[in-house]
Amino acid sequence: MNLNIFNGNNLFESAAGLFEQLGIKLNSNTETALQAKAVLGEYFKDRTPFTDIQKVYFAGLVDDSVFGEQRNITVEQALARAGIKYNGFMIFALEISIKPT
Repeated sequence: MNLNIFNGNNLFESAAGLFEQLGIKLNSNTETALQAKAVLGEYFKDRTPFTDIQKVYFAGLVDDSVFGEQRNITVEQALARAGIKYNGFMIFALEISIKPT
């Protein structure tokens, strides 16, 4: 496994590359970084560790759809699925900034 993909690539590309090396297909078309507050909604708290999250990337879904025709799914579509009984995984990659103490 080549973890050097995390050196120099953006986190979305690195996460996608990691899962590709593992042979796991992800459904996503969202390469844009998101804000943690937007993804977590009411679960976001204005304190650490939440405030240490600089960027959130929706890497994709792992569910039955990856075995059929590859579909591109937006983060909005994935979060809508989260409100119903969902059989699968939603993969997010977090870029964090830890401040020295």
